[in-house]
Amino acid sequence: MMAQIPAKSWLGFFIWLAAGLVIYFGYGYSNSKLAKTGLNMPVLVSHNATTPQRFCTHVVALWRCVK
Repeated sequence: MMAQIPAKSWLGFFIWLAAGLVIYFGYGYSNSKLAKTGLNMPVLVSHNATTPQRFCTHVVALWRCVK
């Protein structure tokens, strides 16, 4: 049934989807604790995070920022 939907309708769907995602993530970022406190989010995967212990340290740091 979805294959029978006209291309113009699909185009409208994707335009509204993109607009909705921009609004959703923009609102979420502007109202997040990270944005309000000015904290930088730690990088979870970097050249320094080669061991599971270092990766877990990054995850714990991120969790503390989000709380």
